[in-house]
Amino acid sequence: MEMGSKKEVQSLLPEGEVYQCPSCGYQDGFHLSFKWGQEDPYGELYLICPNCHARYRMGLKVKHPLREIERPFPEPEVPPV
Repeated sequence: MEMGSKKEVQSLLPEGEVYQCPSCGYQDGFHLSFKWGQEDPYGELYLICPNCHARYRMGLKVKHPLREIERPFPEPEVPPV
């Protein structure tokens, strides 16, 4: 059970306006939740439907305001040429 629900977290593409729940059709937006690692300065953002409680992740991360890092953003993973 992750984040207080027995439902699996689903992926959602961050395209256009994201306000309608794909699971139940609720159209008034989402609640936000953050999942932080022990030492990771970045936490992942999750969307939670207030109607059916479906949870979605879009791969978006935010910096924790109280954790220090050397760079403002992590180095991008660039495949070798």
